Amino acid sequence: MDDLMPAAKEMAKKIAGKSAAALKLAKTAINRGMQTNLESGLKYEYELYSLSLSLEDKVEGVNAFLEKRAPKFVGR
Repeated sequence: MDDLMPAAKEMAKKIAGKSAAALKLAKTAINRGMQTNLESGLKYEYELYSLSLSLEDKVEGVNAFLEKRAPKFVGR
């Protein structure tokens, strides 16, 4: 139990370093997926994934990876 807070803080730190726009899409997919059947949930997830490919943050993430640097996400 004593390890719970440090682990939660570490997870929060990792999440905070991700694209806010991508996290919003992921949260939307999770919330909708909990309210629908598997087939509809997967279809909606694919639609959001396709949308995520057009984000500025996607380009920044790929460039940062290729340049071996930390990404600087803008939330779009």
